[in-house]
Amino acid sequence: MPIKNSWLIPAILFFSSFFLRFFFISKGHYHIDCLALALNAQSTLNEHHLSYQFGLGYPLTVLSAVFFVGLSNLFSIADPVWAVNFMSVVYSSLTVLIFYFFIAKLFDNLTAFCAGILLSLNPIFLTLSVYGNSHTVSIFYLLLSLTFLVSQFKRRLLFFALTLGLFGAARLQDMILMLPAVFILFLNQTQERIKTKVYIFIKLIFISLFVALIFHLPYFFGPSSKNYLSQLQHFYNLGVTSNFDGVLSRYLFSNIKFFCVVNPAIIFTFIGFIYLLRNKRIAYIIFLLCWIFIPFSFYGNILTSAPRFYLISIIPTIILESYAVSSFLQIKNNFFRICLVSLVFTLAFLPLPKNTFPILKFRHTTTLLPDWAKFIKDRTEPTALIISGDDNFVINHYAQRGIFSRPIDLNANSQNELKEFKRNLDAALSTKTPIYITTTGLISYDPNGILQKFLIDNYRFRFLGKSVSEDWHNGELKLDIIDEELWQILPKNDIPQPPH
Repeated sequence: MPIKNSWLIPAILFFSSFFLRFFFISKGHYHIDCLALALNAQSTLNEHHLSYQFGLGYPLTVLSAVFFVGLSNLFSIADPVWAVNFMSVVYSSLTVLIFYFFIAKLFDNLTAFCAGILLSLNPIFLTLSVYGNSHTVSIFYLLLSLTFLVSQFKRRLLFFALTLGLFGAARLQDMILMLPAVFILFLNQTQERIKTKVYIFIKLIFISLFVALIFHLPYFFGPSSKNYLSQLQHFYNLGVTSNFDGVLSRYLFSNIKFFCVVNPAIIFTFIGFIYLLRNKRIAYIIFLLCWIFIPFSFYGNILTSAPRFYLISIIPTIILESYAVSSFLQIKNNFFRICLVSLVFTLAFLPLPKNTFPILKFRHTTTLLPDWAKFIKDRTEPTALIISGDDNFVINHYAQRGIFSRPIDLNANSQNELKEFKRNLDAALSTKTPIYITTTGLISYDPNGILQKFLIDNYRFRFLGKSVSEDWHNGELKLDIIDEELWQILPKNDIPQPPH
């Protein structure tokens, strides 16, 4: 069942993907990183120097956000959060288009059409596509570089190296994880001797790394250089040492289970491998295996993983599922052909009606994090300081309240930290500075309840009210609505009213 080579099919994939995402675009920022990206883009636009995001900086993601914030300003849309959400809508829709051309070059148009549909409606990719983040930007440039690699090889090598560098400028860690898979695909493109291929590939990778480095240079020499280098070391320690539990860790099995739940059609990945093996496409098998397992061996073994980190490994499984579908369509028996193809798409789209579309609709109409911050603003003085958790940034921006730092990860040996915290807290209260604490500030990063017990033993509390917020830590595919309470911390001699 061949599909003629034309722009009609890719155009349908692009526009259907775009309008679906635009219809569900998030009203506000679901994730704290989205707000940071929007504000950094606005700051870059206003102050004309590249703002630092966090970790590796993600300079191309910030610059892409700057473009969309500037574009939205031209149309009198002053909300930078909406602008970066729209950025993800556009990038993800273009990704579906580029994915079609990549698979068409790798296999054929029929496989590409199936792959475009499966990627566009993949739950992880779809939920990432409606709010601002670095993944939608980086995946676009990854697939664009691979498309150049398999298209008229000799004339497109420079474009391949440049766009691979842009991939690194968007998410450098993912570029590093993808290099073995890219190398395997590169080796399959020419008939030169292996030594010559390796030499050419090394030169191209140096170009790619140079391009990525150019985007990172403002962080090394700009106003945020000290913070960048400090955060870079912290990010490395967190991601590679303390947060990475080693290959075949205790987290791997649960992450594999999640990988299968979010993509029930994954069984057809193995059938795709069988068809590739039967057609003697060994290089493609190795390429796709590297693409799946190398990123997953890292992200699947870290403590604080989230669905968005698995997108890079899900894409090659979609390629294999699509190859299986296109192979099924060659079966002469109509009954088996229809049953098998229907089963693939039914399983692939099974999570959408119950688990995906309701979440997208909720975030399209509701903004719980900003609403929670405005609740705090309405009930506290302008001079108040708030003890909270990872939502400090939201409170500082929307409630326009200062943040009072608290110790985290306390244990039985943390008496010095608690004494220092009490000293600072007593000093603030003695100057009549209003101090408030949220539920998140009371219980987060305190699994043994040490901070909570310490505060209840040494202070009084006045209850001001409660509201709801959304916790983003468990990822895009979970709608985690939590109850938040607001309490004022008072000296011990005030009327007691302990938090519940």
